[in-house]
Amino acid sequence: MNATFFSNTTEDHFQDSGVGQMIQEPDRIMKWILIPLVLFSNVMSLAAILSTKGRLSSHFCFLVSLTFSDLLVAISTCLFSINEIMNPVYDTGFGSSKSRIITWCSVVILKALNTTGLLVTLLSLMGMSIDAYIAILRPSYYMSQRNRQRSICLVVTLWVTAFVCGFSDLIFSSYGFVVKNMRVKYNYCEFTYISLYQDEYIVFAMVLLCLATMSYLYCRVYASVKNRPRPGSTLHHQQQRNSSNRERRVLITTVIILLTFGVCFVPLCVLNISLVINAKVNVEWLVKRIQLFRAAEKHLFNLFLLNGIIDPIIYTIRIPEVQMAYRKILCAYRNPRSRIEEGLCSSTMLFVVVINIRNVSHVSD
Repeated sequence: MNATFFSNTTEDHFQDSGVGQMIQEPDRIMKWILIPLVLFSNVMSLAAILSTKGRLSSHFCFLVSLTFSDLLVAISTCLFSINEIMNPVYDTGFGSSKSRIITWCSVVILKALNTTGLLVTLLSLMGMSIDAYIAILRPSYYMSQRNRQRSICLVVTLWVTAFVCGFSDLIFSSYGFVVKNMRVKYNYCEFTYISLYQDEYIVFAMVLLCLATMSYLYCRVYASVKNRPRPGSTLHHQQQRNSSNRERRVLITTVIILLTFGVCFVPLCVLNISLVINAKVNVEWLVKRIQLFRAAEKHLFNLFLLNGIIDPIIYTIRIPEVQMAYRKILCAYRNPRSRIEEGLCSSTMLFVVVINIRNVSHVSD
């Protein structure tokens, strides 16, 4: 995935393509369109989640974690694009010592932050699938073991693990840097970038693990809901019918979740795995097509940003409590009284007004 965060160098050993030329590239145009959308959608989702009444459940804790991870991916991508404009990208080993340190340390740190965000996203998605699996297939155990402090500790552990893995190349490159005596030609950040180990390898493995885990768990949930007996038509079964209808909505969500994950994460993972294999097996064939692969990789990386827009729609907006919070947030930016008088307020607010009017008239009679 280094090609995603690195552009071709010129014969002078640094890139100076100019802001105008960079803006005209299609993948950059799409990136600058997606980044504000990711930031807006996730900030709104975070505000809606935190404004819901009551304590955060384990599912909501994973939602908050997912929202912050999507924000981290978008912000790190934005900062990298800005850094790419502000600082020329030198070839490793060329240029002044100060310029190379600024260039490559900023590249490596921002790449590590981006990897951390992707890992937290993947771990949060897998955690939500496990949470849904236990909640539906083992509800009694889920209710007895559900604990806010335990969920927060789990999310914190998830983030710490992701940070360690995201910055693993910076942490573990010190051994090779000292033993191989690379400090003569390269600075530490340059050596970290060109070393054989890259933190993105963990992302590849996590994508495959999440795909297998989520597919298995959500298919089990689907099978459980599908095989559950349909409730009768009597009033005695009304509560069971409401619960069954709510759980059957999981079926549609399951298909959307797996399809979205496959479209947004799997293509770039497969492409980079093929690049690693060809780098070992057929280097000449890879060198001839390296520009094509780099262009494809840049476009496929935008699917990660697209996932940051889809996540709030799939996991957040569909929750009734969050929907009510969205209505309150949207109404807060307008005058609710004038919207009621004009008949433009939400159906919930209108219902409350009508009930109050009827009560007043009943008392007067």
